[in-house]
Amino acid sequence: MRKNVKLAYLVCLHVILGILLIKSNLGQQLLPEGALNFSQRELTDHYHRMLRFHKRMDGNILDGSAIFIGDSLTQGLNVSSIAMPAVNYGIGGDTTFGVLQRLTNYQSLSKASVIIVTIGINDFNLRSNTEMLENYKQIFQRLPANVPVIINALLPVNENGHHWLKGFNHRIIALNMQLQALTSHYNNFVFLNISSHLVDPSGHLKPEFHSGDGLHLNSKANAVWIHLLREKIIQVKNMKASIKNESQVQ
Repeated sequence: MRKNVKLAYLVCLHVILGILLIKSNLGQQLLPEGALNFSQRELTDHYHRMLRFHKRMDGNILDGSAIFIGDSLTQGLNVSSIAMPAVNYGIGGDTTFGVLQRLTNYQSLSKASVIIVTIGINDFNLRSNTEMLENYKQIFQRLPANVPVIINALLPVNENGHHWLKGFNHRIIALNMQLQALTSHYNNFVFLNISSHLVDPSGHLKPEFHSGDGLHLNSKANAVWIHLLREKIIQVKNMKASIKNESQVQ
């Protein structure tokens, strides 16, 4: 009798566990994408891996370095050809949200000679221009007020033959106007828009300036960007002294 009761108990227990397992699997299968933790989907394994490298580096960054922060456009840029010493904190695939999350890890920012930020194109499939501007505002507030900052405009793309980029240039132009206006509220910020040097008459990134995907710059385009960044960094050198004097007066 006791054996039969024990057997019945075990059978019931397995049935209940099976039902719970099925429900759990169904719940996972039916869970809408929006219900997933957004940051877990946006901050990729590559992001976390690169950030770990950055954290190891940051304690050894020389005072007065030019620090570049951005996505793959920055990661693929030879920053040592622009300024010396220079640090490349670009992470391919990064977004305004990702930059916002990692800024506090860079203690070297307060000792930089200049900070160069290029971010936003990877946000286009994730958030609206308005939402991006909110992230920019928070990024700007977290950057040191005593260091010159160069904010790069979002660069144009070539929509011809690249359907996934359709409509991007219209958004880029509108966002750059808003971004420039936002930048003007900070006395240590300057805005750099090199689009006119890269586009064809229809406003698309010239074919000879991208790597074939309509988005990423090739070495020829980077050479143009490097030259213009050098010029802008020379211009902001005097800004450092001006910012220092203003802080002393206050």
